Amino acid sequence: MPNSLVPHWKAAYARALQQHALDGSERDVLALILALVAVEDGTAIEDISLWSVRYRLGDPQQLHQTLTALLPGPLDHVASTVADARKESTRIRIDELVDEHGNFTGRADLEDLFTQEIEVVVRDRGAFAAPAPLEGRIWRRWAALQAPHGIPFEDTLTSEELAAHDAMGRDGGYKASGKTVFEHSVQRLIQFLDRLLLPASGAPPLYGQVLVTGGVHEGRSGRLYGVTWSVDDDQRACCEPPASFTISFDDRHGRADIAPAEVMPLPHWDRRFAVVHAGQPMPMEWGACVLLAGPEPDASWQHSLIAELEDGWQRVDRFVVLVPHRPDGQMPSDEQEQWLRDAYAWADEIISTRAPAPARGALHTPGPAFDLEGASDRLVLQMATPDEATRRWAGQRAVPVAPTPADAAAAVLNRLGRGQRRQGGERQVRLPVVRNFGYYQWRDAVRQAGRLLDAATIDWAPPDPRRPGEVSWWAITAQVRHPDDLVTEELVVGRGDVLSLIAFRRHPVWTDSEVVLLRHPLSLGAPPPVTAPTRFPLCLPTADFGNPFHRRGEHQDQGVPALARELGLVIGRARLRSLDNRPESALVAAQRRTCYLELTDDECEELKARHEACDDTAEVGVEVHRVADLLPSRPTGDALVDWATLGVIMQAVVPT
Repeated sequence: MPNSLVPHWKAAYARALQQHALDGSERDVLALILALVAVEDGTAIEDISLWSVRYRLGDPQQLHQTLTALLPGPLDHVASTVADARKESTRIRIDELVDEHGNFTGRADLEDLFTQEIEVVVRDRGAFAAPAPLEGRIWRRWAALQAPHGIPFEDTLTSEELAAHDAMGRDGGYKASGKTVFEHSVQRLIQFLDRLLLPASGAPPLYGQVLVTGGVHEGRSGRLYGVTWSVDDDQRACCEPPASFTISFDDRHGRADIAPAEVMPLPHWDRRFAVVHAGQPMPMEWGACVLLAGPEPDASWQHSLIAELEDGWQRVDRFVVLVPHRPDGQMPSDEQEQWLRDAYAWADEIISTRAPAPARGALHTPGPAFDLEGASDRLVLQMATPDEATRRWAGQRAVPVAPTPADAAAAVLNRLGRGQRRQGGERQVRLPVVRNFGYYQWRDAVRQAGRLLDAATIDWAPPDPRRPGEVSWWAITAQVRHPDDLVTEELVVGRGDVLSLIAFRRHPVWTDSEVVLLRHPLSLGAPPPVTAPTRFPLCLPTADFGNPFHRRGEHQDQGVPALARELGLVIGRARLRSLDNRPESALVAAQRRTCYLELTDDECEELKARHEACDDTAEVGVEVHRVADLLPSRPTGDALVDWATLGVIMQAVVPT
C-alpha cells in the first residue's frame, strides 16, 4: 500500500502541470488526489473526472488521513517556520531539475542563482531515501505540505507595524496564517474546481452577484461564496445539481446556505450608469434613480434623454434609468406589474412626456399608468408645446416643463445634486428623505444595533417649501431585519434636528425664574380634542438646524440669528451656552439641540412688556412665565407647555 501511488505519479503530476492557474503546492495536492483516485477507483489518470477530484475535497480531514496512511515518509523534516517552508518549496521545484547523480539539468543562469539550494537538495536526498527515488520525491512534497502557510506582512500589518518588523527582522516578509500549506492549497483547489464546475452545471459563477428570491433571506443580494454539491457515494463523485449555495451578503458580513431554487443570478451592470427595462432586475445599489414615464415605447426622446443624463452625471455612485417598457419595445406584461409599482415608488425623479391622466371618461393614452399627480414634487414634464391646461397644472404645482430632452435632463440633474449611495432596502427611500438628518441618525442607529433596513415604504414626506428637494418631516413603514434574521415592521416618524433656545432670567428661588415662550398654533403639539383645551401649548423659540454635522460652536452660530428673528434680541454669540443633545421623543427619529441665554433685567422687562401688550386672541406672540406656572398644577387640558419642553427648561434653570 505505501508504494501504490508511485505507478500513477508521473501521469498525475503531468496532468496537474497543465493547470497553469494553480501554484506549485496546489498542483502537488491535485496530483496526489489524482493518484489517489487512480488507486481507489482503478481509473486511468486521463479518464478521471473533476467530479471525482471534487468529491475527495469535500472532506479535507479525511483526505489528509488517507494520504498520510499512503505516504509514511520521514515527516521529521517538516519546516517549522514560514520562511523555511518557502525555502523548501523552492527546493522541491529545483529537485525536479537535479538528476539522480546530483547534476543540475536546468538553465545555466538558474544554476548560478540557486547554487546553495542545489547543494541542500542533494544533501537532503538521503533523508528522503526510499525504495525508489520517485517515492522519495513524493514524500518530500508531502512533508512540505505539512509546513505552516504564510501570508505577506503587507496584507496584515499597518505601516507602523511594518516599520517595527523591519527593525526587528521579518520572517522572510511573511506571517503565519494559522493553516498548513496543505489546508490552504485544498481551499484554493476547491475554489478552482468550483469555478469550472458551476458554469458547466448551469449554476451562477463562483463569486457572481446573486439575489435571494425566497425564504427568510428573500430580497437580499450577495455573492456566491461557495457550493455544496450533491454526491454519489457509490461512484465516489460529486454530481449535479448543487445541493446548496453559500451566499455572502452585501448588506453585512454574514453568510447563509440557500437552496439553489431560491437564488437568481444578477446581470453585470456598469458601475457608473445603467438602463433597466421593465421586468429586468434592478441594481442592488445606486446613487440616483430616474423613471421615464412616457407612453411611447422605444421613442427617440428616451434615447436622447438617456444620452443627456449619462453625459451629465459626473458622480461616482451609479445612476439608474428605469424604462417602463420591455427591451423589445413592447408593453409590459401583467407579470411585470410589480416592477412598475416598484419603479414608481423608488424613483427619485420622474420624467414624463404627458401630464397626469385625464378625468374619467376622457381618452386615455396607452401606456403604463403612473400617479403623476401624486408625484408632482419629483416630476419633470418634457413637452415641446404644452397646451394651456398642462401649463396651468404645472404652474400650480411648480412642475418644470422642459421643451427638449437636454432641458429635462438638466432640470433632473440639478435636483438630484450629488445623489446618495443606497443599497438593498435603502434604495426604496427616496433622496428627499435620505437627505434629512433625522433619517440619517435613525439609519445609523439601526446599523449600530446590527440591524438592516430590508424594505421601506414612504407613507408621508411633504416637501419643505424653504429647501427644495428636501423634507422637514417624514414617515416610513420599515421592514427591519434583526441579527437573528427576524424581520419586523415598524412605523418610523422623523424630522431634521432642531435647535431650541431657552431665554430666561434667573432668580434665587429657581421656581421664580422667568422663561420666554412663544405662542404658536401647532396642531402637532396640541393635546387630544377630548381634553377640550383652552389653548395650544406654548413652545420655545426654535430654529431648524441647518448643518447637522456641526462643528464646535455651531449651536451658537445658529442661535444668534434665531433669537434676533423670534425675539428681536441682538446678542453676542459668547452669551449662548450649549446643553446636551436629547432625542425629540421616543416615538420620533430626531434630535433636539439646545442653547440657553440668561437675560439681563432690561431684556426681560422689555419682553414682559411685549407680553402684556399682546392680544390674548392672537395666534402668534411672546409670553413670559415663571417656572412655577409651568409645573403640572394647572387644570387638565390647560398646561402651558408639554412635558418635553418642560424637561428642557428644567435642565437649564434648575441649579446643579
